[in-house]
Parts: sequence; C-alpha cells; structure tokens
Amino acid sequence: MKEEDTTKKNCFLHVIHHDTSIFKNELARLKDLIDEYNGDPKPEKWERVKEYSRSEMKRLEEIRRYIVRHLGIIRSLVKNHRLGPDKFDYVYIKYSVDLFYDAYFMDPQYDQPGLADLISDIEDQIGQVDAALQFLDAEKET
Repeated sequence: MKEEDTTKKNCFLHVIHHDTSIFKNELARLKDLIDEYNGDPKPEKWERVKEYSRSEMKRLEEIRRYIVRHLGIIRSLVKNHRLGPDKFDYVYIKYSVDLFYDAYFMDPQYDQPGLADLISDIEDQIGQVDAALQFLDAEKET
C-alpha cells in the first residue's frame, strides 16, 4: 500500500474510532440513567431517560451517517471484513441507535421484563462497540 493510502486510511480510522467511541459513551450514559431510575423508580426519573434518548437519537443518526460514509471511502484500503460500511453499521452502530429508540418508547411501569432486557441489551452492545473500537485500532497497525 502506498504511503499516501496508509495515511488516508489511518486518518479516516482515527475519525471513525472517535465517532464510534461516542456511541459507547452515550450507551454507558443511557445505562447509568436507567440504573438511577431502577434505584428510585419515579416517573420523573424515567422522563430524564426519555428526554436523553430523544435528544441523542437524532445526533447519533447523524454521526452514524458520517461513520458509514467514511468507511465507504476507505473500503478498498481496509483488510478486516468487519469494517465494511454495511456490516459495521448493521452490527455496531444501527443497533446502538435502536436501543435509544427502545428506551424512548418504553414504559417501564408496565414493562419490567422489557426494562431488564433493555439493560442487558445495552450492556451487550457496549461490549460489541468496544470490540469494534479494537478492530479499528488493529486495522491502523496493518
């Protein structure tokens, strides 16, 4: 690979890594808010979860588009098939956004099993996004 291509790939991977880490951080924040609600299940605490989810959904959708676009630009330069734009988006990014939608539309007062599933799904997704960050770091080294 030409030095110019390597530089281009690594610059885009750095930006993608940064944007992907935003998803991990926001999922962790969402989980913290849900945990606060679980500790003291008052309707106003769930409203904080809903407001946070609503505000983040739009922002994360925009970041998602940037990640997919940037992965598309360097598609031919990366070796890890997990970093293909469609696969990366579907496995690591889109589902993260979906969890914010789930939190926004959930009513935990009437769906305690759903709330437990949501917490578990968020924890699992944080692990998935962390794995994606490791794939991005490993790709920079190749």
